[in-house]
Amino acid sequence: MLMGYLVEFYAVQALVTVLGLMPLSLSGWVVKRVADIYFFCSPTRRTIMLENLTIAYGDTRSAGQKRHIARRSFENHALSILELFVINKMKLHAARRFSIIGLPHFEEAVARGKGVVFVASHIGAWEYIGFPGYL
Repeated sequence: MLMGYLVEFYAVQALVTVLGLMPLSLSGWVVKRVADIYFFCSPTRRTIMLENLTIAYGDTRSAGQKRHIARRSFENHALSILELFVINKMKLHAARRFSIIGLPHFEEAVARGKGVVFVASHIGAWEYIGFPGYL
């Protein structure tokens, strides 16, 4: 069992190193393919996911739809993990990936010198909340 964990650990470390050398768009594509492979090669995790989706959706979704949701969930989870490892690279390119709507209001509030409460929706990784400083 320990050997299996060590193999996984070193495989992930090697993957993270390689992904760090790639452009962000390519690394995202690669991670999604790795997640697909994991989905197909991990029957225990796949079964748990599909059972949970059956509990959540009952008969309102077909087996194919549940499988599609499960596979995309694996991909999304893998992308979230990738973002933790490449966040510094993402900050370098934040201005291309994010925009602030109503920036003059923000700048005016900061100019008053009394502080600002910044509110953002959670539509992606929570780490993005710190990105406005890089825009």
